[in-house]
Amino acid sequence: MPVFLHCDGQFDVDYKCYVACRNGCVYLVSKGQVDEMKIQIESKPVGMVRIDRNLVIAGMDNTIKAFTLKGKKSYAVQLPEQIVSISSMPVLKG
Repeated sequence: MPVFLHCDGQFDVDYKCYVACRNGCVYLVSKGQVDEMKIQIESKPVGMVRIDRNLVIAGMDNTIKAFTLKGKKSYAVQLPEQIVSISSMPVLKG
C-alpha cells in the first residue's frame, strides 16, 4: 500500500514517480509502468523527500537513508530517537 509519493518531470514527455510503500520498498513508476528497480529500506517509511539527486527516506527503525535516483545507497544515519517526520530545508549560500 503506497504511503508516500514523489513525482518528477512532465506528464506528456517523461515523468517518474517514486512510491514508498508499507512493505519497506520504494518502487519507480515510469511511463505508466512499474520499473523493475526497487529500493529496499528494511523498515516501514516515516517520510520521503528528494534532495538534489538523492531520495532521502526516514524509517521506523530510527534511520535516515539516502539513495541515488537509480537506487544505489548513498549513506545511512542511525538516530537515537524515533523519527516523527522529515522535510527538506533549502540553505542559500552567500
